[in-house]
Amino acid sequence: MNTLFGYKVLKGDVSGFPDTSINKVINTLEDAKISYQIIDVDKDSVIKDYGKINTYSKYLDMSFKNLDKKKKVDFLIDKLNKCSMEK
Repeated sequence: MNTLFGYKVLKGDVSGFPDTSINKVINTLEDAKISYQIIDVDKDSVIKDYGKINTYSKYLDMSFKNLDKKKKVDFLIDKLNKCSMEK
């Protein structure tokens, strides 16, 4: 969800987003062929399983690469900030 939309990932595999964005989220997940489950306490759960053509793993790998890049950039920014404070 973070890679596709920039939404924060909460504990575990749970991601939250505004209710008004549900159609956008569903359309994007379906376009990307990513299996999903929507759990709403007021409605029945929605499950979409793409089986063998599910591309979740592809996006998961992409997310880890992006996270690694972000951590490296944050590390470099912290180092630069410390260097500028020393001067």
